[in-house]
Amino acid sequence: MVGNIAINVINVFPMSIQNIVINVINAVLILNTVINAINVLKIATNIVIDVMNVFITATNIAMDVMTVMILFKYIAVNVMYVIQKNCARIVKNVMFVYP
Repeated sequence: MVGNIAINVINVFPMSIQNIVINVINAVLILNTVINAINVLKIATNIVIDVMNVFITATNIAMDVMTVMILFKYIAVNVMYVIQKNCARIVKNVMFVYP
């Protein structure tokens, strides 16, 4: 319905003006297509940014886990050191009591 009215309105004008109007309409449609493509690229960029944020979060979690493992390693080293010192003292005492 609207298309028929537009065609009838365009038919009133001479041919050169009709061609100009059609070219303008085509240019607007092409611009609309370009804008849609840009919007798609923006959405794709946002998805990539979200994926990168997920990787950054995973990296931070892995770094935290590594930090905890390093702390556990230091704790284990200290525990082993204490056990070694005490074992040496116990062995010395036993050797002194039972020569």
